[in-house]
Amino acid sequence: MARSDRDDEHEWRLVWRRRAFYILLALAAVAVCVWFVHWVSTGLGMDRIGEHYKQADEF
Repeated sequence: MARSDRDDEHEWRLVWRRRAFYILLALAAVAVCVWFVHWVSTGLGMDRIGEHYKQADEF
């Protein structure tokens, strides 16, 4: 009886470890997506906005 309880506990630990791993993986994926969107917006969008302001300053 005690052995089956120990097996169940071990199985639950594996399940929670796997869940925690997937949660961390999802958070990492979200962080990479947010960073990529930020990088693209600053790299492409802000350059265009900067050029627009440069043209506005010339006039």
